[in-house]
Amino acid sequence: MERTIQFAIELDPMIANFSMMTPYPGTKVYEIVKRKGRMLVKDWDDYVFFDGKARYEMGELTAELVERKWREAYRRFYLRPRRIVRTLTRKDFWLNFPRTSRVAFRTIFPRKVKKELARELGKSAVGAQ
Repeated sequence: MERTIQFAIELDPMIANFSMMTPYPGTKVYEIVKRKGRMLVKDWDDYVFFDGKARYEMGELTAELVERKWREAYRRFYLRPRRIVRTLTRKDFWLNFPRTSRVAFRTIFPRKVKKELARELGKSAVGAQ
């Protein structure tokens, strides 16, 4: 995972997408994970793409580690000073700003964190009344 992050930074393309490996039923990877690891999916609804959830654990690759490295890849690639300046000077960034902001927020703050933030904000709003 670290080598992939470093490679993306070195190539420095305009856009980089990082994905967690998903062992789909019927593939060799799926059979390997079933034999040597643990599947974390129960049905097809758990295969939602880009939701920031690991689908398996195997050896030292815990779900927590895989999810953390996935978020880290996006942060380290997109939050470099030179990359930020380059992005902010592009016209299409500003034209697509609402969508880009939503995607960035979902990537940086997983559902669990968003639920906790919403709960805290709800408590604050009730306490302020």
